[in-house]
Amino acid sequence: LTRARELADRGRLDDALKLCGLFLEQHSDNKEAYHLMGLIKLALDSFDEAEDYLQKALYLDPFYYEALLHMNLVYEKLGKPEKASVIKERLRRTSG
Repeated sequence: LTRARELADRGRLDDALKLCGLFLEQHSDNKEAYHLMGLIKLALDSFDEAEDYLQKALYLDPFYYEALLHMNLVYEKLGKPEKASVIKERLRRTSG
């Protein structure tokens, strides 16, 4: 997972996606891996797929702050203000 993050940080998104997918095959309960997949998909403008991965991360940890932040961004990109509003409220409760 660390290597996948490094690849993503260097802009090698396809390689990072592949490596992260392989990691998830062995660790399907890892919220950080789903979050990273969501970030990569977000960077690739695949907002629906980003939403799916971030939802999985939030299923594993409903108060995962970074995933909530990025889910809010995805909902704004998808033009779903009502869902973004719900996430913003969750963020307020989580940070406060």
